[in-house]
Amino acid sequence: MIWFRKKAADEAKSDEIQKQSKDCQDNDSAAQSQERCGWTPFGCRPCPPRPCCCTGITGPSGATGPTGPTGPSGATGPTGATGPTGATGPTGPGEGETGPTGPAGPSGATGPTGATGPTGATGPTGATGPSGATGPTGATGPSGATGPSGATGPSGATGPTGPTGPSGATGPTGATGPSGATGPTGATGPTGATGPSGATGPSGATGPTGATGPTGPTGLDGEDGEDGAAGTAATIRVGTVTTGDPGTAATVTNSGDENSAVFDFVIPKGDTGTCEECDRTLQLLSTFSNPPQQGTAGGKLIFDRNGVTNGTAISHADNSTDVVISQPGFYFVTFHGTLSPAKKADFPLTVLLYLQQQGSQVSGTVVQHTFHTSSEAANAAFSQIIQVDTAPNVLQMISQGGNFFYSAINLTVQKIGELPEA
Repeated sequence: MIWFRKKAADEAKSDEIQKQSKDCQDNDSAAQSQERCGWTPFGCRPCPPRPCCCTGITGPSGATGPTGPTGPSGATGPTGATGPTGATGPTGPGEGETGPTGPAGPSGATGPTGATGPTGATGPTGATGPSGATGPTGATGPSGATGPSGATGPSGATGPTGPTGPSGATGPTGATGPSGATGPTGATGPTGATGPSGATGPSGATGPTGATGPTGPTGLDGEDGEDGAAGTAATIRVGTVTTGDPGTAATVTNSGDENSAVFDFVIPKGDTGTCEECDRTLQLLSTFSNPPQQGTAGGKLIFDRNGVTNGTAISHADNSTDVVISQPGFYFVTFHGTLSPAKKADFPLTVLLYLQQQGSQVSGTVVQHTFHTSSEAANAAFSQIIQVDTAPNVLQMISQGGNFFYSAINLTVQKIGELPEA
C-alpha cells in the first residue's frame, strides 16, 4: 500500500516538473540559463525567486566511456523489519494486468541465543572409611587316626571246567585232481665268463744284429721233375648223430676212410634249465563271502567267491569250502570274519573256529568266543605260516560249538618261499 502511494506522489511531481520545464523552454534566455540547476531524478525544478529553472536543450550523447572496474561489493546491510500487510483492494471488473510483484520484505533478525550458564563444581568425594581388621585364622585341628583296613575275604572256589564236546568226524578227502601239463624246458643259461689269462713274462733283451754277409751268386735253374700219378678225389659226409648222457664229453669219429670220410657225432644232453621268471611270479589267492550263513558244529565254512588271484599254485572254486595248493613251499594264511548266535540258542554259547590242512588242525589258528545274549556279535581272526610238503594240499575252515551265523569272512593264502633242498 505504501509503495503505491509513493508511486502516485512521484508521478504527480514528475508531471509538475515537466510542465514547468515546458514553460521555461518557451521563455528561455541566457540569463535564465545561467541560473538553471539540474535535478537528476526528475528533470528541472524551480530556482526561486525566478519563475522557473529547467534544463536546456539536451545535446547529443557523447560516446560511452569505458566501464570502470567493478568496485568491491559492500557489506550487506541488516534486513529491516517486515512491514504490516496492507488491506486487499477491491477486485476490479474484468481481468486487469497483473501488477509487478513487490519486493519481499526482509526477514527479521534472529535474536541471539542466551549464553549457557556455567556448570557447578562437583563436590569432593568423601574419604573412604578404614576397613575392619581381619580376624586371625583358627589353628587346624589334628587329623584323626586312620582306622585299620578290614581283612580281605577269602576267594571263592573256582568252578569246574565243563567237559569238551566230542570232535566231529573228519570228512573224506576229495579225489586228487589231474596233474597239470609239464611246462616247457627253460632256455640254456649263458656260459660263464672266461677267466683272465696270466700275465706274460718279460721278453729277454734282443742281442745285437750281426753284420750282413755278402749276397752269394744266383744258382742255375734245376730241371723239371716228372708229373706224378692222378690222385683219388676225397669225400666227406655226416654219419650218425647220437645224444649222449648229461655231463659226458662230445665225440666225433670217422667211420669211413681217408678218401671217403664219414663223421659220427655224439652230443651229450644239456642240463635242465631253470625258469627264473617263473620263480618270481607272485602266487596268491583271496576268497571271501559277505552274506550271513549258518554254521554248525563240525561244519565247514563256505566261501562263495574269489577276490584277487595270481599264479597257478593256489586255487578255489566259487561256493566251495576247499582251497587247493598245488605247489610245495611255505605259505602265509590269514582269516577274519564276524560271528553271532543263531535264534533260540542256549546261552552261554561258545563258538570255535580253526584252520584244517589235509584233515589235521593247524596249530595256532584256533579262535573262539562265548556269547551270553542274542544281541552280541564278535570278530574272529588269525594269521599263520604253514608248510606244504606234498601237492595237492587242501585247506578248510572248521567250526565247533552250537548253531551260529558267520558273515564277512575272508581267507587269504600267499606263497612266501620254497622248501629247502634235501
